[in-house]
Amino acid sequence: MCIRDSVVGDDTPNLVVTLNQGDGSGGDGPYVETYEPWSATVDNAWETVDLAPFGVPANAVVEVAVINSNTGKERQGGVRAVGSTLERRFDLHEGEAGGVDAVTLHVQADASGRIQHYAEKKAEVSFVLLGYWTEASYVELFAPFSATAANSWISEGVADEGLGPNQIAEVVMQNINGGAERLAGVRATGSSINRRFDLHEAEGGGVDAVSLMVATDAASTIEAYAENTSDVVFYVVGFWSTPPGTWTELGGTSARSTPTAAWGVKNVASLGVPASSVTQFVITNDTIGAENTAGARSVGSSQDRFVDLQEAEAGGSDLVTMHAHVDTNTDVEWY
Repeated sequence: MCIRDSVVGDDTPNLVVTLNQGDGSGGDGPYVETYEPWSATVDNAWETVDLAPFGVPANAVVEVAVINSNTGKERQGGVRAVGSTLERRFDLHEGEAGGVDAVTLHVQADASGRIQHYAEKKAEVSFVLLGYWTEASYVELFAPFSATAANSWISEGVADEGLGPNQIAEVVMQNINGGAERLAGVRATGSSINRRFDLHEAEGGGVDAVSLMVATDAASTIEAYAENTSDVVFYVVGFWSTPPGTWTELGGTSARSTPTAAWGVKNVASLGVPASSVTQFVITNDTIGAENTAGARSVGSSQDRFVDLQEAEAGGSDLVTMHAHVDTNTDVEWY
């Protein structure tokens, strides 16, 4: 689901995606919400970081927001598993109007609760642990592909990118155009959902990016949408080898956050979200010229679990994703 600060046109459909598992209470289930920021200690290097002090158990799959706060320059940031050789990082564009640019990635911790992170500049690229999954396994990848046709949903075989049949994959979509927004999306093969987003222009040499979950079919295909095949680039960044639950893909729905500048309870049943689920929220700032702080958390949580998204430009949106528990009453809190 998109949490938006303004009404958008029909050309920018939105989505709800859910992983049904646990009791939705935000307690000791397969997904645990957190909000734990940290920074690197060196520039331009992969560095091992211990997340056990944040409560991350052995072999958990962690959800991390990688953030660039530099207001005038792109910065590279990423996360990967300990021992990995993948250069699993993105050149995040500058953060503007007081906000930040961010992309969310999953990575599996090792038996000691450790992962690796990369920060081009330790004072400008930071990380936030948004949560972690137990009783699940995740295989990281870093494989780019491009759509073969513009302005239409096309079938894309992703076996060459390391995906097998009937897997839940994580895909990062990025707009590399420095002066124009671009629509991009991924969905299941045969879906009729307009599951795409208007990524705002890339600036300062960086890219604008957002991550989404998507399921492959029996032939290891998905569907992809790129407004421009040269400007929109997709990266398969991983898949669930042991999923944390049953995957449900929904879309074409959105809601505005109320109240503003405060956490409020929202019932999401009318948007197709089931009770006692973990939902991936796609949070967008559509305000041109101003940052907007937004986030999602379980009902009753005291964590300020939000990101200060930078201004939207060239008609697009600035976006970030995060999972949150929806309770037995189909309620969630958002900001």
